Amino acid sequence: MKPEQLAKLECANWMNGACCGDDAHHDQCKLTLDEPCAYFDDCVLPYGLYITDERRRKLFYDVAQQYRELSSGGGKPCPDCGAVKEPRRRYCVDCRIKRRNLTLKLAKRKSRQACQQLRP
Repeated sequence: MKPEQLAKLECANWMNGACCGDDAHHDQCKLTLDEPCAYFDDCVLPYGLYITDERRRKLFYDVAQQYRELSSGGGKPCPDCGAVKEPRRRYCVDCRIKRRNLTLKLAKRKSRQACQQLRP
């Protein structure tokens, strides 16, 4: 489920695909633009505390976390692990470290193989 779908289900400002609560984007919900929405933050997200069904609560919190990551300014998720990456970066910090270590490991292995071939 995406944050827009949660807004469609829970947000009082959702009206046939448009947001009736914001003057600047009255024709489109801010969540579809991956922008933070003050009404969604203040009124919809706290609703998760009152959900009694465990499965529904987990789904709600997963979508809320996805919304926070997208609207925090970090933007897009890492293609390897899905965590939020820094702007203008291809991968998140953890995946960059893992990829760099793998590159160094492969380069060292290649260097050792070349040295072994030179020995008589």
